[in-house]
Amino acid sequence: MTLMEESMWKRIDPFVECVGQLWSKKDKEEKAPNVLKFITHFNEMNHWVQTEILSEVDLKRRGKVLRKFIEVAEHCLALNNFNGILEIISGLNSTPVFRLKKTFSTLSKRETQILERVGEMVHSKNNYQYLRAALKRVTLPCIPYLGMYLTDLTFMEDSM
Repeated sequence: MTLMEESMWKRIDPFVECVGQLWSKKDKEEKAPNVLKFITHFNEMNHWVQTEILSEVDLKRRGKVLRKFIEVAEHCLALNNFNGILEIISGLNSTPVFRLKKTFSTLSKRETQILERVGEMVHSKNNYQYLRAALKRVTLPCIPYLGMYLTDLTFMEDSM
């Protein structure tokens, strides 16, 4: 996951694809293909997390899948893959998954703490305050969350 996302991340030319909100324009596939691929990948991973959990009808198996995604999110953190963390946390926080209270109750205290810690770090409140702080402290290489930067660029360009 991280190797694939690193490869995709490296293909984005920020001086070409990330200016003028090209990823949202009519000819976006031509002007910002790598940004679009990265966004599409994020959405597909988010959907995959949801599908993997929701496709399990047995509570015990759903809990096992949930634990695996928490473990993967923890590995993403160790690898400085903040985009991967957000893919997973977004999937876990989606309405269909988040409402599975019995599934979340199968988590150990340690697993719940990991989920809360990682979830808090990538939460969008205060303009991604904790994620921005983590990115300032991180030892490179890392894969940041592209959505945060695209939002920043949109606000900057819209205010000009």
